[in-house]
Amino acid sequence: MISRSLKIYGNEKKGKGGKASETSASAATPENIDEIGKPAIHLISGSTGVGKSNVARNMVESYWEAHSKARTKPHPEVLVFTGAGGDPVWSESNKDIVKMFSPQSVGDFVDEVNRRYDRAMRAKKSNDNGTKVPEGDMSPLVHEGGDDADSKHKPSMVVIDDAGSSELLPQQMFRSPIAQAMQSHRHADMTFIVSSQRYHSHSPWLRANARTVTAFPPRGAEEQGFMVRDLPIDKEALRRGFQTAKANGVHNFVHIDTKERVATHNFTGHPI
Repeated sequence: MISRSLKIYGNEKKGKGGKASETSASAATPENIDEIGKPAIHLISGSTGVGKSNVARNMVESYWEAHSKARTKPHPEVLVFTGAGGDPVWSESNKDIVKMFSPQSVGDFVDEVNRRYDRAMRAKKSNDNGTKVPEGDMSPLVHEGGDDADSKHKPSMVVIDDAGSSELLPQQMFRSPIAQAMQSHRHADMTFIVSSQRYHSHSPWLRANARTVTAFPPRGAEEQGFMVRDLPIDKEALRRGFQTAKANGVHNFVHIDTKERVATHNFTGHPI
């Protein structure tokens, strides 16, 4: 069982979703943590200083809580690549849980992501051959057999914070050094969070396969028009959501569930 005393971050006061103050909105924790705990791709977009890293960090916390609640064993692993390097938002991360990478160590980050993918697929193959999954386990891929630690799959969350400053996720997804892991993330029990300053800078593949999109109001009409056309929700609802977010302060956002095709103000869960 994951101990709840094992914290990802220092004890901080969390804001609530909804009509939050500027400082608390991007610090709010998603309410539906069970959904965050499932393998998926989550995109975040917004200008510098609005709180993208705060949103990513609190999604990581929700991911950890979801697996703690489900008593996932072994513990999930979290890899964080910060394109800006040395982002203070991640400075209090528990190093026993969160492994940090900077632009100077991008090669190591790629190796770690792909190693986890390979390990997960080996575990999946073992399970397909009849290995029993522990009862009540959140992950369908956990494999406890063998003494080699690398043979034991662990669910993983991979954060690429500020993707625009790296070559990890080019517009042509097949050119990415972690393309295979991302394209097979569900099979490998891997969750990806990718943030960028502009929504349109995410590759077409990422936009098409994102489970959620957390969008701070774009500053330009061209970017907003692109998002309204591209996202699979009611266009007027999205425009209304951006207006609400702007009216409540720079750290407010629209959270879009692409599967359910609904948009909410911050992480309230209440459709706009």
